Amino acid sequence: MRAKKALFDSARDGNWVMLQNVHLMQSWLIGINGLEGYLEEIYKTCHPGFRCFISSEPPSMADMNIIPESIL
Repeated sequence: MRAKKALFDSARDGNWVMLQNVHLMQSWLIGINGLEGYLEEIYKTCHPGFRCFISSEPPSMADMNIIPESIL
């Protein structure tokens, strides 16, 4: 997946990465094989200059969650 590769390459090299419209891939956000797990893995060894920006639409209802709290 391009997003995973961009995330890991950016973490290694100290670049910035922007993941847009993550609300369209909610199933990819949660768990060890999703963004949540990848960020936990990257956190241990990432370059100090690494930054990850995430964009999403707001949820349609106030009680809905799109991005897991652990990622926020």
